[in-house]
Amino acid sequence: MSTPQDAAYPPLSESLRNVYLLQVRLTLTDTRMQVLQAKPAVRALIEAAPDTAAGIHALAEAFVPEESRKACEDFSDLGTLPQRLAENPEHYLTFVFHALDGRFLLATTLPETTAPDGSLASVLILVRDATPQVTERHIAQENLVHAYAQLEESVNILHSLQNIYFTGFYVDIPANRYKALFIAPWLTAVTPQEGRFSSLVQAYLNSYVVPEDRAELSSKLTAAYIRSSLQRENLSLVRQSFNVDYRSIRFGQERWCRLSVIAVDLDETGCAHHVLAVLEDITEYKSHELEQQRQLEAAAREAQQANAAKTEFLHRISHDIRTPINGIQGMLRIADYYPDDPVRQQQCRDKIRSASGYLLDLVNDVLNMSKLESGTFTMELQPFVMDELLNQINSIAETQAVEKGLRYILGKNGSTRVHQDLIGSPLYLRQILLNLSTNALKYNKPNGWIRVECRELSATRDTALYEFVCADGGIGMSMDFQKKMFEPFSQERQDARTSYNGTGLGLAITKGLVEKMGGRITVKSEKGKGTAFTVRIPFAIDHTAHRPDAGHPAAPAGSLKGLRVLLVEDNDLNAEVAQFLLEQEGMTVELARNGQLAVKAFEAHAPGELDGILMDIMMPVMDGYAATRAIRLLPRPDARTIPILAMTANAFEEDIAAARAAGMNAHLTKPLDPQKLAAALQTAIHPKKS
Repeated sequence: MSTPQDAAYPPLSESLRNVYLLQVRLTLTDTRMQVLQAKPAVRALIEAAPDTAAGIHALAEAFVPEESRKACEDFSDLGTLPQRLAENPEHYLTFVFHALDGRFLLATTLPETTAPDGSLASVLILVRDATPQVTERHIAQENLVHAYAQLEESVNILHSLQNIYFTGFYVDIPANRYKALFIAPWLTAVTPQEGRFSSLVQAYLNSYVVPEDRAELSSKLTAAYIRSSLQRENLSLVRQSFNVDYRSIRFGQERWCRLSVIAVDLDETGCAHHVLAVLEDITEYKSHELEQQRQLEAAAREAQQANAAKTEFLHRISHDIRTPINGIQGMLRIADYYPDDPVRQQQCRDKIRSASGYLLDLVNDVLNMSKLESGTFTMELQPFVMDELLNQINSIAETQAVEKGLRYILGKNGSTRVHQDLIGSPLYLRQILLNLSTNALKYNKPNGWIRVECRELSATRDTALYEFVCADGGIGMSMDFQKKMFEPFSQERQDARTSYNGTGLGLAITKGLVEKMGGRITVKSEKGKGTAFTVRIPFAIDHTAHRPDAGHPAAPAGSLKGLRVLLVEDNDLNAEVAQFLLEQEGMTVELARNGQLAVKAFEAHAPGELDGILMDIMMPVMDGYAATRAIRLLPRPDARTIPILAMTANAFEEDIAAARAAGMNAHLTKPLDPQKLAAALQTAIHPKKS
């Protein structure tokens, strides 16, 4: 059945035959599909279908990729088609799909006829090749997306730049023009959004840059400097900018800022055309940099001072070592010259003994100072009795005072020393007190005096605080010298080495030892009137101490005569000296040259034949520690009980501890003291004999 509109539609298929690849009519009332124009294969495909839905499905399978087929079938759905056409203001529908052959096809649905009741009776579906238009639109869309991405990237870059820099400009160098990308709020008053770059520079210099930095910043913001610095021959992949640091005044405060000029592009001459000029606040970075520079300069000064101190140390040590050596050699020559004069011989021996004692003190002081300064100093804590230690020290100091014609005064503080059994370092406490008393003896006046005191100041359940005072009526110290008296090699008088036989290390070592023991040392001194040192040191109280009854003193040590000892020593001179000292006590000596030979010699003797072993530490083949451990492990009854005494030049507390850990009974320090050697042997051997 025809309608008034029908007359307008018949020519449509003819006029569009050359445009459309496919024209079909869909009749909604009987769901028929009529092919108006198509290639034979397509026509056959449609006409073979029983109804419209089947025909659309066949076309989709033949020409449309799988992922687009459902959309194509939905577009041609007769059930929803009338409503979709009615809702579209243009009264037609379009659908673009990508065909299997690679072309983009445009399907258009147009209303054709209506039924008597006004409802839609049939539609035309027209399909044409839209590849050129779709490609062009696709390219345009891609260009639009790319442009939008570039815009978004530029915005992000600007935001990122604002997180680092407080102001940025885009500058056309040849044109002397700029545009502000972003400006700090406090700069807007003198910074228009765009204008002459040279005017901007001048206004900024005058308003915000300290006068001392204006000239340098101004010279590096000229067109000539920028173009010469940022030209092709000067640029690299990693360097396409230059920086200038300067000081800025902001709200009355001085801040460090950095100007960075970055090349954007170059002109035909290879020089910068457009640049970015950005300003950054680097106050915190600069402060850190300046602090690092100050630290480096301080470290350099300290290194120079250390080198100077090292040189001075070598000069002093060279002098202090050569002087007594020269005296020893000189005394030997004099003794050789007077072989038959016993008085001169005795004088020479006394002076050699004094000079060698000074050398030994110097070596000990230097080693102690080195340990303290290097941080490798160790202190072994052990039980001791305070009064017993004080008696030893007073005995030594009083003897020296009498020899010098000085009065030695002991303070009456015994009643204050409630806690006698303590735990600490008796070795280093002895050294501290002897250093102070020796100084008091050295730097005294003829017929002068020295007073020593020791009192317990306070105590808790586990700790006792002791105070030691060493005072004298000697030459005293000036206030200037007191400021540096604890520095190594400090001596107030240049003739101290000759007049008083001092090294200048004693007080430095004393202070270091006191502080290592958790104490403090103070001094009061007046030039020409005397000096008083006060030392306070805390000690742990030994709650487990058990001392023998004072009414039953220990039995005197027995004689060493007739005892047989093994002497282990690799140095010929040391072996000769030790053998002489032992034979002087009436002992029989057997010599082994290293630790391995000592073990074999011990094994060769029957149990009990050897009364003791004197063991050097540093030896070839096997050292003294290894030899001692090897002897202690031997399967014989006397291996664990035979006294083994270390006899070594290793004199620190850690050396004593190492000897004890290896299984040795005692530690003797070279050069050997005959009295200490005999006492140590008596203590070690006779308890074992009993």
